[in-house]
Amino acid sequence: MRNTVEEFDNVFSDKEAKFIYKKVDVPRWRFGHAGIPNSHRKFWHLDLTNDPFFSTELFEKIQIRIMAKCKLSRVFANGQTYGQDGDWHQDKVDKDNYTFVYYANSSWKPEWGGETDFLIDNKIQSYSPEVNKGIFFPGFITHRGLAPSRECYVLRVTIAFQCSVLEWLR
Repeated sequence: MRNTVEEFDNVFSDKEAKFIYKKVDVPRWRFGHAGIPNSHRKFWHLDLTNDPFFSTELFEKIQIRIMAKCKLSRVFANGQTYGQDGDWHQDKVDKDNYTFVYYANSSWKPEWGGETDFLIDNKIQSYSPEVNKGIFFPGFITHRGLAPSRECYVLRVTIAFQCSVLEWLR
């Protein structure tokens, strides 16, 4: 079991990263998703669980990166614009549940913000949504996705792969 947030740069090849961006740049997004029940903090959502490109092909590559065999629970994209900060939440509290968040924008400027915050030992650890970067963490760690700044003119897109670890390979 790993109890920390791990960061991965250059998760996929440039060709794969561009294809991911094209796959989520579609008019199928739904507004109204929230990180916790009955929250007024709503954002955009796109279910990807039934798309084998995400649920099989990319998930297999993620398992190689994190060095674990996993069972995928679900995969989805979240989208945020200015003012759509997420709530503090946990994904799942079971010890074997983890989330891999992939930042799926084709470009990102530091001044746009949009960090993912984690509350660890009563301190906030922030990770910036850099292009082709991923973060892997236990589902019990409290976290939130922050909205981009007013200067940002694109949707902040993350893809979450929620899974249970069956076996660690290292």
